[in-house]
Amino acid sequence: MLRTRGPRELALRAVRYLRDQSRHVYYFACYVIYEIDTADYIRGLEAPSIDGLKVYVLESESDVRRLVDEGYEDLRRVVRPATRCLQGGAVGFCAFVNRDVAHIAWVGFTREAQRILDVVPYFVDFDHGEACWGGSFTAERFRNLGIYRHVMAWRLRYCHERGYRVLVDATRVDNAPSLRSQFTYNPRTRAFYRYRRFLRWCDCTEM
Repeated sequence: MLRTRGPRELALRAVRYLRDQSRHVYYFACYVIYEIDTADYIRGLEAPSIDGLKVYVLESESDVRRLVDEGYEDLRRVVRPATRCLQGGAVGFCAFVNRDVAHIAWVGFTREAQRILDVVPYFVDFDHGEACWGGSFTAERFRNLGIYRHVMAWRLRYCHERGYRVLVDATRVDNAPSLRSQFTYNPRTRAFYRYRRFLRWCDCTEM
């Protein structure tokens, strides 16, 4: 890292690593709960102008293995929680650029999948046309290119075609890129939550 990216990048990576490790001890955040109509998928369906961009729907680990056999980067090696998400029933939407993992995001259709995707226990009416989404990750070199917003449209369309009319999610109030992309789809605010965790103790309170 020092030779290829320089001392500044090395220092930034070290700070991020220490910050991430500290979250295992104590974590505090405020979240906004949004709902978005799946029929609004058309707003972001046009793909950004990125050579080699492809999006795949991953409904099981066999879908990941098939892509690996075709020469795509193994999502499970890039995003460690991916295996748990797939085994828990979540559906992944993975964007590749020239067969490298650029972005992954998830949709959940059950309580089990929701618990994997989010720490905030907001209500989702799975029995009446609602699902949840979350767990987004974008590789650093592919950020701010419009991929996240575009994959949101894929997730909305996938759910709309399967009879789900609303997707619900929890977003940190300081996560500006995520909030900015969601505004494309006219989100409606359901609630705000305050989440705290210290070691194994946690508390989540609606504000």
